[in-house]
Amino acid sequence: MPAPMKQLPLTEVGMLGPFVGFLEEVGVPVNQVLDTNNISREMVDRGNGKVTKLQFYQFLDTGGPGQGLPDFGYRIGESFGMRFMGPVGSSVLRAATLKDAVDTFAIHLRGWLDGNQLWLEPDGKNVWLCNLAKDGLQPFQTMSNQCAIMTLISLVREVAGDNWVPKKVRLDANTAIAREEIGALAHAEVELIGQGVAIQLPAKFLARPFLIASHCAEAEPPTRGPESFLDSLEKALHDQLPFLGVPTISQAAEITGVSQRTLQRQLESDGLTYQRLIDRVRFEIARMRLREDPGLTMRELAAELHFGSPSNFGRSFRRVAGMTPGAYLNSIQT
Repeated sequence: MPAPMKQLPLTEVGMLGPFVGFLEEVGVPVNQVLDTNNISREMVDRGNGKVTKLQFYQFLDTGGPGQGLPDFGYRIGESFGMRFMGPVGSSVLRAATLKDAVDTFAIHLRGWLDGNQLWLEPDGKNVWLCNLAKDGLQPFQTMSNQCAIMTLISLVREVAGDNWVPKKVRLDANTAIAREEIGALAHAEVELIGQGVAIQLPAKFLARPFLIASHCAEAEPPTRGPESFLDSLEKALHDQLPFLGVPTISQAAEITGVSQRTLQRQLESDGLTYQRLIDRVRFEIARMRLREDPGLTMRELAAELHFGSPSNFGRSFRRVAGMTPGAYLNSIQT
């Protein structure tokens, strides 16, 4: 019997939208580039459907280096960032902390780009934010990797400020080329790796909330369509949880007037599970209470938030903040 064929990695065609718009702005004949790679312009404009990752990568290569733009991926990643990524960007920026946002973005990324992974790797007082495309198409990934590292930097800037730059980055040799003209990378120490990209950041950044005031002047604020349903549910849970405890997902569905399956679909579209939503709500309450009363013991706070034990509270807090409640309290007192 012939060996089974490997899975064909796919990409949401909506991923191409910002790249197409950028190329049009700089005068590249985009429709010709799309035709060369057998991609329908109508599909791109509708933003609905799948193309193969090979088509996606080859489009970036044809539209970038093929048009005399060897830093194309860097430039577009620097220009659009999280706030230009439509509903996905809005979902990520509604997270409670940077750690929560990374987890949310990782879920969306797996749906957007088959085989892509996003994770955090501890390194003492620092942490590496890593991205890797495990799709067997490494020779075609340079432009995508360029864009990926700038997107990671833009995400960290949402909590660290617009002028933040990484001191260390990890790049493969091809991606490292042409970085010198990019301000965020020009002075970074580069560790060469075989594949993927990563940026180093202080671990304390993981527990930071987003700096809403850092919206770019020309950027539209994150859009809020049907996702506002979850905003309202989160607020209701935040206000009621200290008094009534944690509802089950079926109880949450009852109080919102939807079926449990509909609620699950709403959560999935926002890159969440019900448990992660509850973790986020409990974290927000805990953060507020720790600021109001730093003398609270972990046992007292765990009881207020209806945890069975302080250790359960600590695990839930760490899932959102990337650090223990004690470490978080020390970070806001120093």
